[in-house]
Amino acid sequence: LWFSTMEPQAAQAIGRWYRLEPGATAPQLLLARQWVPNTMVWYEDAQWFADSLRHRFYRAAFRPPEFTLLQEYEVEGIADGSALSMDGHLINARWGAGKLVCHALRAGTMREEESFALPVRQPSSCAFGGDTLSDLYITSARDGLTHPGPLDGALLILKTTLTGQPENRFRL
Repeated sequence: LWFSTMEPQAAQAIGRWYRLEPGATAPQLLLARQWVPNTMVWYEDAQWFADSLRHRFYRAAFRPPEFTLLQEYEVEGIADGSALSMDGHLINARWGAGKLVCHALRAGTMREEESFALPVRQPSSCAFGGDTLSDLYITSARDGLTHPGPLDGALLILKTTLTGQPENRFRL
């Protein structure tokens, strides 16, 4: 189980990434000094994650017990939650920008391919679902909006030609 923590108002870079193995008595600290740790996916033997307020994605390698940052990629906007397709497309919700951005992950690189405008201002995350894992479920938020639109805060569904990766189960 991999998870992150952050300061509730994101006013300090005290966010951290942790890993908890079955049978462990405490989680292992992997990385500290994050503002808003977000999006953890695995592709091509690497971990990809974001620090939302730094406007960055990172590629890292975990070889127990070491977690090593390999590369960083600056992105436009606030990278929030993401979903990963079977063929290495990372679809990222851009908080405040009203869109999803699709990046191709290939051989340690991250290249923006396209974006999808949404009828909400604050998409917060997305996940593949449906019978064929090709429906993209997108969460959004109304937090801080003085005049929210009719769909701000709604759950949206976007039909795609991509196939998502099934999630792994973790049992304590």
